[in-house]
Amino acid sequence: MPRRPDADPWPFVGIGGLAALAFIYGASVLVLPGWLVACLCLFWVVLFLRALRTFTPRPRETALLPLIGFVVWIGCVAAVALAQ
Repeated sequence: MPRRPDADPWPFVGIGGLAALAFIYGASVLVLPGWLVACLCLFWVVLFLRALRTFTPRPRETALLPLIGFVVWIGCVAAVALAQ
């Protein structure tokens, strides 16, 4: 019997990271303007769709998507903090 290839853990790490990022984006309503939170949520949907598309063909790219989303969130929080 042929051996099945081992499952790559990176796509699961990426999806888990995006789930955590959804909570961070949702809690941002306490410190960011509503329109910016709406834009972040839309950006999260784009990241999630990209993660679903790259889940199998490029698993390591899927793991990088939450990091990109977190850097964008840090930039938004810093920009709002500097503007005040």
